[in-house]
Amino acid sequence: MSYTPEQQVVIDASGRIIAVNAFAGTGKTYTLVGRAQAHTDERMLVCMLNRANAIEARERFPRNAYASTSHSLAFQAIGKHFSHKLGDIKPFQLLQMMDIPIGGRRQQEQAAFVVLATLRNFMTSADMAIDDHHVPAGEAQRIGLAAYEVVKYAKSLWNQQIDPNSTARLPHDGYLKIYQMSMPKLTEYQTILLDEAQDLNPVTLAIMEHQDHARLILVGDEHQSIYSFRASINALATIDADDRFYLTQSFRFGSAIADTANTLLSTFKGETQALKGLGAESAVGDFPSGIGHHAILCRTNAGIFDAAVDFINEYGNAPIAFAGGLKGYALDQLMDTYNLRNGELSDVRDSFIRSFGDFDELEAYAENVDDKELKSRCRVLDTYGKGVPKFVAMLRQMEAENPDHAVVTFSTAHKSKGLEWDYVRLWNDYTALVDKRGLPLTAANAGRVSDGMEPVDLEEVNLMYVAATRARKVLDTDDSSLGLFLERHAGMNRARQKRLHAPQGASHAGKLFDLGQ
Repeated sequence: MSYTPEQQVVIDASGRIIAVNAFAGTGKTYTLVGRAQAHTDERMLVCMLNRANAIEARERFPRNAYASTSHSLAFQAIGKHFSHKLGDIKPFQLLQMMDIPIGGRRQQEQAAFVVLATLRNFMTSADMAIDDHHVPAGEAQRIGLAAYEVVKYAKSLWNQQIDPNSTARLPHDGYLKIYQMSMPKLTEYQTILLDEAQDLNPVTLAIMEHQDHARLILVGDEHQSIYSFRASINALATIDADDRFYLTQSFRFGSAIADTANTLLSTFKGETQALKGLGAESAVGDFPSGIGHHAILCRTNAGIFDAAVDFINEYGNAPIAFAGGLKGYALDQLMDTYNLRNGELSDVRDSFIRSFGDFDELEAYAENVDDKELKSRCRVLDTYGKGVPKFVAMLRQMEAENPDHAVVTFSTAHKSKGLEWDYVRLWNDYTALVDKRGLPLTAANAGRVSDGMEPVDLEEVNLMYVAATRARKVLDTDDSSLGLFLERHAGMNRARQKRLHAPQGASHAGKLFDLGQ
């Protein structure tokens, strides 16, 4: 096997804690396999994000490396003792287990939802005890409870869940949490490889940081950190590493797509390392005619709905696919929100949506906490009204049994992570990257934004980077905010070049468009 100089440095590195920032398509797994093959005298643990990745890794890594998820390790040590009671607890089930003396039934269900959310926040943190900061911000006040009361109920439930003789069900994150709190030592491994370190579960990181006898190699892409809403953390930024390396040579695409990623990352995140596109020739622009299958990547599930309806209106009842399957795109929640809006509370199955008394209350909540997914779902209902059930039924009918037979694959940017297609189009629901004057919405120029727009959320930039780097041959950004930014960026660069080459004393009228201003 042959490796680039960047990859070989990682394979040979001798630090105890090594952080590797691997850009999209740069062969991080290939490099880790090379590390394991070059050090066959070491027993290695390859900690993967999910079970499917772990199973695939077992086929690729040599025999001295064992691929597993942190949940699998925790199940063998702890979870198997709770096999008879594993699973999630619904709010109505919690109310059957304990009395929450507040208001009527609906308010009690709301309180139960907040208690369960508090416990989830604790179970996905590295903390050793449940405290006030695990209570979702503003939720206790919304239902008329003090934070300490919510904590009291959460502690009571947790004590029942961790009792094998209790009937209270324990979520899978529960036995992982118990495992972390037991401070296990994985002494059979000399090296631990942590994949997807930019989106690491804090519980998993706490477990691995406790393995001070072993070498830790954390690999990921800082610019693909997109799961903070799940309490994931970018361990590449927080870990105190002895050695830090970059993998910058991508074999997935050519220079055009790499240049687009570089423009995005350097402008909004100040990235100085350049991604190099060493794959086949690529382009950023319109798809060539007759391409056949392609992917449309959206920011939200509501965007998926818009894009799919647009496809139906143009192509009719053709086979379509959804990355990960249609079930993962919240159509049930959309229908529950539709039923809430129409006052059909008995038909609302989702416990979170059912915790609101009416649609106005849910809509106000979405605005107050800036829940982008919920806000976009409400917009879908405004746009399609009574046509929502018909389109939902059509999408379920049109989903191809074999994704390879589909005309198009729809995916959110989140679900597209780890996937790639020859032809990718970005939808129009990504966050804005420029203000009304065409200036990038960066922290540097936030003070000059006069129309009330905030600087762009850097995780939204990450999402666009993830989506853009899924393309191998052609990336179509024309309908997206990325396309508008690239168009304005090109204009700014032309103005800057003209200014740099203008004769002495020439006008400086173009100065406003300098990216550095």
